[in-house]
Amino acid sequence: MLGQLSDKITELQMLNAELSGLYQAKRQITMELREENKKIEMFALQAASYELHTTDGGTTVYRSKKPADQDVQHHYLCAHCYSSSKVSILQPKPERSQHAGFFIHYCPQCKNEYKMQKVPFHKLYQNVRPLPH
Repeated sequence: MLGQLSDKITELQMLNAELSGLYQAKRQITMELREENKKIEMFALQAASYELHTTDGGTTVYRSKKPADQDVQHHYLCAHCYSSSKVSILQPKPERSQHAGFFIHYCPQCKNEYKMQKVPFHKLYQNVRPLPH
């Protein structure tokens, strides 16, 4: 009888340790989910400041909505990164700023390139040298 009680106590102690481990794992998952939820909520707040925009070059990006301050220019976000809940502001591509008559911007995160505004006609031929006669 005493041996059976001892076995039951040992069994209950093992179950208690297992339950304690499961409880700790649940708490960890809950904390991680809360953190992920915060990130999603923060992105949703940021995302409300942007809208889909098709550039002159025909590519789709996200553009900042009309700013209240008229001195502040629009900026553009990478559509690929935006779909992954990342805010990545497109930057002018320094080594290839123009291609096929459009200014080229790139995403610093994923390296995608985007045709943006048309290059003004006078800039297209700015670096072209006349042919020798």
